[in-house]
Amino acid sequence: MSTAIRLIARFKAQLASQVVSMGAGVLLMVLLARLLTPTKYGLLSYAIAVFGVLGVLSKLGIAKSCSRYIAGMCLPRGLDGWHSVSP
Repeated sequence: MSTAIRLIARFKAQLASQVVSMGAGVLLMVLLARLLTPTKYGLLSYAIAVFGVLGVLSKLGIAKSCSRYIAGMCLPRGLDGWHSVSP
């Protein structure tokens, strides 16, 4: 099996999984819209929006930069510029 054929097969599998995932999401939202009251569905939509925004923010590297900032605040710098921990 050549590399091109394997690549095409993997692409097709990935595309099919994305289509199935999106279809399941649409079906779930339609089902929830039918089963929930308008107030509860609005609350669900609000929660999905908030967690979506938080998910985007979590991928921006804020956690890594905060940990570097906090580590720099907590540890004093030595004369050579490196952080050192004194007993």
